[in-house]
Amino acid sequence: MKNQSQKHYLFRKIPNIFSLKQPNFVCDCLSRTNYLYLQKIIAMRKKLLMGLLTLFICTAVCAQKNYKADKRLYDVFSSEYIAQLEASKSELIPYYNYYLDNSYYVVTLKSAAKQLTGLDIHIVTSAVSQTTQNFNEKTYSRETFNVLKYNFDVSSKNFITYIWNEAGIAVVFKPLLYISAGYKKFSKQQ
Repeated sequence: MKNQSQKHYLFRKIPNIFSLKQPNFVCDCLSRTNYLYLQKIIAMRKKLLMGLLTLFICTAVCAQKNYKADKRLYDVFSSEYIAQLEASKSELIPYYNYYLDNSYYVVTLKSAAKQLTGLDIHIVTSAVSQTTQNFNEKTYSRETFNVLKYNFDVSSKNFITYIWNEAGIAVVFKPLLYISAGYKKFSKQQ
């Protein structure tokens, strides 16, 4: 019985080092400098824990990319292939989505300061048709225009212009190096 009370007495003397309250220094083994040192360690652990928690939350939020395919991709790829890419969270989905809207820009032929020269857009063949079918769209809409549907010539270093007289525009394709750099910047912002 005496041993149990001695153990209990010993445990009462050891201060709770995880408490921020200042203990009454009953135990001689814990001096004031040791106590302050332990308090600094506890504060650093709390800061480290909060920092890691913040980093984890930020990483989880920032890592959520858009792995939902643009509806224009269904004109080019099979539904099964797109579903497989979405399920595996492939980087191709965000890249294709970016490419559809950012691989080119449009210049209105009437507003151009000088006469634009370029290739006739009607020489471009279809990328999805089994037979050789040339470009046959009559109007332009940014939401429905699908650059992956056709075999546009895209250079790695040069801008390439296609003249589309029916729509009154020129479609200027950016170089692949420019598109890749833009996608890297875009993906870092996501």
